[in-house]
Amino acid sequence: MYINNGDVYLEGFIDILVITNGRESYKYVIDSLKRQKNVNFNFVVFEDLSWLDACNACLVCSNSPYYMRLDDDMILHPYALHYFFNTVINNQSDNIVTYYYKLWETWNNRICGAVKIYNRKLTKNIGFEIDERGKVDKIFKKKAIEKRYKYYSDKKNAVAIHAACSYDDNFKYSNLRKETDNKEFKIREKEIKYLDSVYRKIPLSKQLEMADKDLTEYNKKNNTKFYKFIEANNGN
Repeated sequence: MYINNGDVYLEGFIDILVITNGRESYKYVIDSLKRQKNVNFNFVVFEDLSWLDACNACLVCSNSPYYMRLDDDMILHPYALHYFFNTVINNQSDNIVTYYYKLWETWNNRICGAVKIYNRKLTKNIGFEIDERGKVDKIFKKKAIEKRYKYYSDKKNAVAIHAACSYDDNFKYSNLRKETDNKEFKIREKEIKYLDSVYRKIPLSKQLEMADKDLTEYNKKNNTKFYKFIEANNGN
């Protein structure tokens, strides 16, 4: 789908790639993309792939220098993509493999996880492998360090809500990543039961609104670079 909301063109520079296995939150992630301000872009959706296949599909789908992988529980702030473009273009390096942007969990009042933008060329030099937990990040980072690649980390800025979904949705997601085969899944199951309780109290439609108002307030309170960016571009 093509989104035309401004004068900044991401196409040919950063590809926007969404991974989903049908969670209810996916609709709200797409809604948050449609609300992006000041940017024009296409996005591509990969559905019902294994976690490894989805990561590899993102890597090989086009030839742009960078791509962003967006999971279907990451509801973006309206200025997120414009901010990503700004930080990447102003911090480009032949040695930066990944740009990290933090998520915020309103109900825990903490930042967590990350939206990631990959340097496609460097990422191809590493590739993706699944570890015993069904995840790719640990092995990827180890190999990146071995190659002396660097990371750009936006540690204090929160650019998206980590959505709380239903138990069934989170179970399907964990199963997709084969976490349910792991002996430690009981710990993960406690987490998804907690997320289910939040989901029942705060519907996803409300979480979409939080991705604008609450995230802006969080960044304002912490005087982040992202808040200064929002203020500088608000109304433009």
